[in-house]
Amino acid sequence: MKAAFILAVFAIVMVVVHAGGNYVIPDQFKAEGDALMKELEDANVPKLPDGSCYDICKAPDALKTKSLAFVDKVNANGGQIPKPNC
Repeated sequence: MKAAFILAVFAIVMVVVHAGGNYVIPDQFKAEGDALMKELEDANVPKLPDGSCYDICKAPDALKTKSLAFVDKVNANGGQIPKPNC
């Protein structure tokens, strides 16, 4: 379960930052995703042990809610980002 969560968070960051891999993020959400990554950085959200991405489940409640809502919005509009279980 923990491995699936880590992979989901990694996927979110990779999609937002690189828009690559097996995940899809529509162009209309890329700027919002970049801004969200900046917010996670500014909030000093810890990264996963391998340093690859932010652990959004450890973000402050408002930022965690915003991040999960972003995943829902992207997925509802044709994107494909796995949603972590926080």
